[in-house]
Amino acid sequence: MPEREYYLKADDKSKQLSRGLHKHVTKMFELLGDSADQAPAEAATILKIETTLATASMKNTDLRDPDKTYHKMRLQISGP
Repeated sequence: MPEREYYLKADDKSKQLSRGLHKHVTKMFELLGDSADQAPAEAATILKIETTLATASMKNTDLRDPDKTYHKMRLQISGP
């Protein structure tokens, strides 16, 4: 999904999107040859990883804030 809020919102539309993504990922695992019993658990693992990454990611508003994304540092040159 394109942004972190899709993973973190708890409204009905977001839950529907999450279920749809789980169904899609499950189907992808089945097409790769995994069993119908194993694929949903693997898809749940993928969604858990993506949700964890989304939780750790910056919000879109923070990404537009130059003070939060641009970290100036002094250049230290070591010489002989």
